[in-house]
Amino acid sequence: MTETRSVWQQRIEGVWYGMPSVFDAEGHHVGYGRFERTVTTDGEGRPVFMVRPELQLEGPLRERLRSVELVLWVLDDGSRVYVGRDFYGAGMPFGSALLGSDYLQPWDSVTSVVVQLLPGGKTQVYSLLLYEGPTLLGVLLGNYTLLYDYARSDETRAAVEAFLAAERSMGQYPFSAASARAGRWVGQIEAFGADSEPLGLCEMTIAQRPCGEDGADLTVMVGGALSWAWRTTCRRQGQHYFFEGPDLYGNGAAFGRALFTTRYVQGQALKIVGREMLLDERHTLAIVWQLLRDGRPEAVLAGVLDLEAL
Repeated sequence: MTETRSVWQQRIEGVWYGMPSVFDAEGHHVGYGRFERTVTTDGEGRPVFMVRPELQLEGPLRERLRSVELVLWVLDDGSRVYVGRDFYGAGMPFGSALLGSDYLQPWDSVTSVVVQLLPGGKTQVYSLLLYEGPTLLGVLLGNYTLLYDYARSDETRAAVEAFLAAERSMGQYPFSAASARAGRWVGQIEAFGADSEPLGLCEMTIAQRPCGEDGADLTVMVGGALSWAWRTTCRRQGQHYFFEGPDLYGNGAAFGRALFTTRYVQGQALKIVGREMLLDERHTLAIVWQLLRDGRPEAVLAGVLDLEAL
C-alpha cells in the first residue's frame, strides 16, 4: 500500500484513553465519560476512528449521548472530511492542533472540536461543544493519553487507570482558580496560516494582576514570527468572563478548567476565538487561538505556557 496518510494522521494513530468531564450549557458538571478512541486505517489506507464511550451522566444529556460505539470515516486530503458512519463534517490540522466541526448523528448534535497534541505526542487536550442550531447543549473536555498494549501489559493498564484517575480528580477543577492570583504565563507557541502552512515560532507572555475581588488586568505579548501587544481588563461573574479594553473586548465562559473566549481587537477587523485549558494544579496552560481578519481565518496559534509568580 502506498503511504497516503497525512502527517496529522500518522501522529495520532493508536489507542487513546480519556476521562472527559461533561458540563451542561450553564456550566454545571453533570458527569464523566470513560472513552477509548482507536485511530487506525483501513485496507486502502483511509483513516478510521472507533470511539467507545462509557458515560456516567445525570440530567437531559444522559439519554441524548447514549451510544455503544461511534465510527468516524475520514477522507484525508489536506483538510479531513468526515463521511460517516456517525460523523459528517470536516476538520483542519494546524501543526499540533486540529479544529473541526461535524454533525454527530447518534447524538443529534452539531459539534465544535479542538484537539491539541502536547509536546511528545502522547497527550491530547480535547474539547467538544455540542449544539442544536445556535443553542449550546453541553461540553465534553479533558486530556487523552496514547498507549498501545493495554490488553497485553499489566504495566500499561496500571498507567491508563492512574491517568484516568488523575483526569477525574481534575474534572471539576475551576478555571477561576488560575485567574485569582498575580502571575505570568510564559512559553513558546506555534503559528500557522489559514492554509495550515507554518508561519514560525512565537514567544507568548500573558501577565495578569488581580484588581478587585473578581477582576484582573491582563497584558498579552507575542513576539517572533508574529508580533502583538494587547492590554485588557477581565471581569468575572461566576463562569462568565468579560474583556473590557482598552485593546481587547469580548467575553467567554468557563467549563471546569477550560475557558472559551471570543475577543475583538480595538481598531482592527481582527477577532480571536480561543480555548485555554489548565493542565494541572500548577496552572500550566494549553492554548489554541484562531485569528480571523475580516471574518476570514488568518492564523492559528497553539502551545503550552507555564505560570510564573509575579
